[in-house]
Amino acid sequence: MAFRTVLVGLLSITLAGCSNLVRPPETQGDPAEVLLLDHGRHASLGLPRDAEIVRYAYGDWRWFALGRRGIREVVRILSGGTEAGLGREIRPDPGDRSSLRRRLRVPVQQAFSITVPRSRVASLTRELEELYRQRLETAVVNPDYGLTFVRHPEGYGLMHNSNHQVAAWLRALGCEVDVRTPFSRWRIGSRAPTAGSETDRDPTNGGS
Repeated sequence: MAFRTVLVGLLSITLAGCSNLVRPPETQGDPAEVLLLDHGRHASLGLPRDAEIVRYAYGDWRWFALGRRGIREVVRILSGGTEAGLGREIRPDPGDRSSLRRRLRVPVQQAFSITVPRSRVASLTRELEELYRQRLETAVVNPDYGLTFVRHPEGYGLMHNSNHQVAAWLRALGCEVDVRTPFSRWRIGSRAPTAGSETDRDPTNGGS
């Protein structure tokens, strides 16, 4: 167990200067603005829906949904994959997206606005809402995060945490995402080139 703790510590030091690079897609037709929210250790994603913002989050079920914290929970998470939860929060769209971060119960260190095709937002929203509805019988409210959680089918672990899941959601929105660290460190790059383009390539895209 001590070796695992040391290993995680070394990994943290090694990746301290890295950030996860997000390159938005080219948008044609009807664009939409989504919010990538950096909460320090974890991330969440805000999707527009009519006059609302629906915030989705992913995390360890016991820690994130049930609020059970402490060294035993940390050891449990580091020991292998655990059960996960999908969190959801619905808020009125304030129009000024920068004000949304001040209204959330969980602190937001950084908020990134990303423009993507509205059709992709609608598709991802349908997918997440369907997953959420299918598991409503497992719903748990965590007022500390302002989220209602349901069980998520994919297990949680150091190499598949909230940041990896948010990266997967961003890819579903058409973004290119280079995950270089399991921690909530994000950077927005230039738009991803269209298919077949030889321009606008990021020379650092091979890793940190």
